[in-house]
Amino acid sequence: MSSFIFISLAMFTLWVFVLLLSEETRKEQLVMSVIGLVLSPAILLMAANNERNWAGLMSLGYEDFLFSFAMFGIAAVIYQAATGRQAKPIKRRRRKLKNRALHWLAHLLIISGLWLLMSLLANLIFALNPFQAFMVGGLLIGLYIVADRRDLMINAVFSGLFIAILIFALEKVFLLKLFPEATQGFMNLGQAAGPTLAGVPLAEIFWAAIVGFTVGPLYEYVRYLRLK
Repeated sequence: MSSFIFISLAMFTLWVFVLLLSEETRKEQLVMSVIGLVLSPAILLMAANNERNWAGLMSLGYEDFLFSFAMFGIAAVIYQAATGRQAKPIKRRRRKLKNRALHWLAHLLIISGLWLLMSLLANLIFALNPFQAFMVGGLLIGLYIVADRRDLMINAVFSGLFIAILIFALEKVFLLKLFPEATQGFMNLGQAAGPTLAGVPLAEIFWAAIVGFTVGPLYEYVRYLRLK
């Protein structure tokens, strides 16, 4: 059994805790988790294709989908769940579809698709590796969201920091402390390029931060909600 399953289970346990703790954000958490599940193949392959040589790159297991499902859901609601703020609708000035659910779901899918498209363009045009391209695409989407809705800046920053710290802690505990030998079996740590923080590559921490930064305010952005 891969040691990564323990990270996924720990992430899912936190996801369940947040779901039970914050009743108001349950719908948002479930919706964004499903978005993460849909995008998980592209997200995880890009995350895996970094300086570390992850074995079985092209074969994703259920633990990978569980990880992406839980991470997106947590990132989307952690700020509101932690602060207890309530989401209130704001005036819509943009054209919208008659069906509200279809309107914001379409926006979610479009923005998620743009994230992947920007990542692909960065990979093809600037010759960035998929991991770097994914971070660039996500950062551009996140910056656009907070530039258009400055009230979502704190949400984005808080979510980014939380997910970065969470991923760092999980990798440190499960991959480097509890299962160091198993970790050596599927990651070539000796040839890892780039700086690390306590053994965890900074690139992976930045990747987690960008995911949190972009996903955190995404639901409020497409639903035209303001946290008060």
